Amino acid sequence: MTRTVYVNGNYLPETEAKISIFDRGFLMADGVYEVTSVLDGKLIDFDAHAKRLRRSLDELDMASPVTMDELLAIHRELVLQNKVEEGLVYLQITRGAPADRDFAFPDPETVPSSLVLFTQNKPGLADSPVARVGIKVISIEDIRWGRRDIKTIQLLYPSMGKMIAKKAGADDAWMIQDGHVTEGTSNNAYIVKGRKIITRPRSNDILHGITRAAVLRFAKEAQMEIEERRFTIDEAKEADEAFITSASTFVMPVVEIDGVALGDGTPGKVAPRLREIYLEESREAAIWQSERGQAALATLPLPARKYKSTAPDTAARQTILPKSGKLSSLSRIVRISQNRLYSNVMAARNIAMWLAQFRTVDIAASGYWRNRFLIAVWTQAKLGTNTISAAIDPLIRLFITPVNSESSDLGHQISIRWKERLTTFAAQISMVVIRNA
Repeated sequence: MTRTVYVNGNYLPETEAKISIFDRGFLMADGVYEVTSVLDGKLIDFDAHAKRLRRSLDELDMASPVTMDELLAIHRELVLQNKVEEGLVYLQITRGAPADRDFAFPDPETVPSSLVLFTQNKPGLADSPVARVGIKVISIEDIRWGRRDIKTIQLLYPSMGKMIAKKAGADDAWMIQDGHVTEGTSNNAYIVKGRKIITRPRSNDILHGITRAAVLRFAKEAQMEIEERRFTIDEAKEADEAFITSASTFVMPVVEIDGVALGDGTPGKVAPRLREIYLEESREAAIWQSERGQAALATLPLPARKYKSTAPDTAARQTILPKSGKLSSLSRIVRISQNRLYSNVMAARNIAMWLAQFRTVDIAASGYWRNRFLIAVWTQAKLGTNTISAAIDPLIRLFITPVNSESSDLGHQISIRWKERLTTFAAQISMVVIRNA
């Protein structure tokens, strides 16, 4: 099927797309780009990509031909027109097409920047079979220019690195500068030693990965230890695990470096767990990037009807109407979810969206753990019991299993900490939920 693409203000079939031969992206690689993932038809981390794009443009003194809101609208339209459920949206901004080739920058007042976008359908992107077996990497010298933090379209050497790796029977290459790993050809690099995730700190030497930032945040919230420092390729070969992150691969285990197998040559525990967390968190957050999803939530009707209560207090049997106060709003969301017979996951998602918007309950936990606990809230509200404590222990065993074995000291400590936090959270909202059930 012919794709619809976007070129300088026009949506048109890819076969009709044209760009000037004098465009500086074509002649000088004078441009920047971003790639945003699409899962379930929704954009992943668009705001972060837009912020990095703005930074890249500013660093190169390049004008954007559209606002970020307009750019978001273009993304959504392309995803819709091309029926992308899982895939990518590529955007590229160049310094435009002057009348002739010249090393000097053209006047932005007379030569507008060029903007091109297209989609790539990639069914199975989230459930990649490669992620279950991992990839092999080799090391190559890093001879790129010094501003790798700017996401430019100067991608010749990374492309050469990919081809060098393929010829060596590997999947990708990690680049080495002064004996230390910088990054992969199109991804950030990590190793795992003991209980630490080690990755190079942000600087001009590496791209400030959007997926990198999200994964590190989720890892910290999951009580994993992060150490941002340089590491050598020899240190990487001796690591327990390794992995890469990018917008198109999410979290991908690395099982071999320069022919040396890591561990038993299969993905360890950390990378697959982080991939699982990242995908689930990203899908949750992507709801807010769906314009229709936000509108649907805002207009969700509140049924004016009576709800059966199993609580001994007969006063709890009352007509549920909009109330003031955020905790009442929370119980309202539970009520709506229950009335519409949503699945427990959807109900928890609705409550999580409410919490993310109003930040009523201050719990020292990430959205990932919070959402799982909210499943317990939903389950207990549906059952009509007077306490949530019965749901906490099985949830901890099911959803809060640490990366390290539960029998380890660290695993035990993590479980205890999370149980304490969830129990406190339960005490704050359980009576509200049950009182109006």
